[in-house]
Amino acid sequence: MADDVGSFGPANWRARHLRHRSEAWARSIVELAREGQLPLDDGDALSIIATIETWMAKSLVPLSLPWSY
Repeated sequence: MADDVGSFGPANWRARHLRHRSEAWARSIVELAREGQLPLDDGDALSIIATIETWMAKSLVPLSLPWSY
């Protein structure tokens, strides 16, 4: 997918299609997590991504993150 991004023609079109398909898949996983249909573990990447809108609206620094700024 990433190898053909800088090319021209069909190879680039295929790479763009694969990127859009991957982004749609990731978007669907995050939406399922936000709807509560997927279990979330505190501190994992999906949990942070799925809840980022919530904590950004309330606070710039979430208290549950395992690292500090």
